[in-house]
Amino acid sequence: MATEANIRLPDDLLAQITDIAAREGKTPDEMATEAIKREVARRLIAKLPSKPSGMTEEEEIEAAVRAVHDYRRGRQVKVVLDTNILISGLRYRGKPREVIQMGVERTLDVALSPPIVAETLRVPRDKFQATPEQPSNAETIMEACGRMVHPTVRLDVAPDDPNDNHIVETAVAAGADAIITGDKDSLRLENYQGIRMVRVSDFLHKEHRR
Repeated sequence: MATEANIRLPDDLLAQITDIAAREGKTPDEMATEAIKREVARRLIAKLPSKPSGMTEEEEIEAAVRAVHDYRRGRQVKVVLDTNILISGLRYRGKPREVIQMGVERTLDVALSPPIVAETLRVPRDKFQATPEQPSNAETIMEACGRMVHPTVRLDVAPDDPNDNHIVETAVAAGADAIITGDKDSLRLENYQGIRMVRVSDFLHKEHRR
């Protein structure tokens, strides 16, 4: 028997391969190819890196599962930042600024809407006596941080503070995975149509484990 690579087999070995192939409904070439592929695979596996990852086996599997889910979704995690997160991150260093930076660096898919941008600009001006350049700077950062969506569905899911409805409306319009917020009323909602309400610290903790 000669393969395309001109590999010759002894007649007795060829006879055994031919007999096994016939019983399995294959040709001798197919049987030989499968055997060679298995042997090559074994050798390649033996050469795979064995350096410890620093994670337990369960953590490694969880990381792989998350990676597969992200790949299948074909996108990054989508989030909406509540105005309290945006205002805090634009005024002070800390975790809220960290998620804004992630949006700017495009390691996080951040969705904004006109009502969110308007409130983020209005509150510092009315409550914190923002300097003239601060709203302009904030608007520039938000433009770089996220993409704009325009909700078309009106919701009534925040009875304690109807103004929070536009946050959820934005998340629904964006197909978001989560709303990052520090608002206790929003956190009590926990989940709306599969959109999780999460604290910024909890989100960053999980994100850093990805």
